[in-house]
Amino acid sequence: MELLAKLQIQKKPLLEMTIREFKELIVDLLKITQIKYVEEDDIYKDEQIKFFVEKRCEELKDNKKHMLDSILNRKRKKLVLDKVLIEKNGSKYLCSTDQEITDAMVDHYQNAAGKKLNVDSIMNERWLAQYASKSDINDEWYASTVKEITEEEWLSTINELANDKAAGPSKISNEMLKHLGNNMRSITLRLANLCLK
Repeated sequence: MELLAKLQIQKKPLLEMTIREFKELIVDLLKITQIKYVEEDDIYKDEQIKFFVEKRCEELKDNKKHMLDSILNRKRKKLVLDKVLIEKNGSKYLCSTDQEITDAMVDHYQNAAGKKLNVDSIMNERWLAQYASKSDINDEWYASTVKEITEEEWLSTINELANDKAAGPSKISNEMLKHLGNNMRSITLRLANLCLK
């Protein structure tokens, strides 16, 4: 009744209505119901969109594997190795235990890139020209990029690191960086600032 009054639909008692008036009332009520349904459906769709966008943002931050499955619309395939053939001291050896396979895989991926850069080697002229400073670039353009990192920025960056990432060539994991003492944290900050110079 309240909705009818708001929409200024004249309503007599049902028993006093003619069939034509009753039919018009039903048509009006049907239109109102359809409008209300469309409004509620739009609200529901908006809520669903917001929910799934927030969920995807959380997964991007916390559960990258599930987020990739969702984006790619498929499950990741898992590769299981039960035997690995490695070469040690010139002879081939078949690894079959889980620990041997794990050790062989870790060793392979850590050393797959080949030898480390030899600092003592001299670059040829072509590469020296590639790495030389360009004369047409103004140093002021990059001044803010290479300014010293503050202690607050360094702490914030370390705290934002993901925990489940593999250690790089330094073998220092993100968890180790997060649990550094004050002395070691200031040393790593100095090292980072030296890298910028």
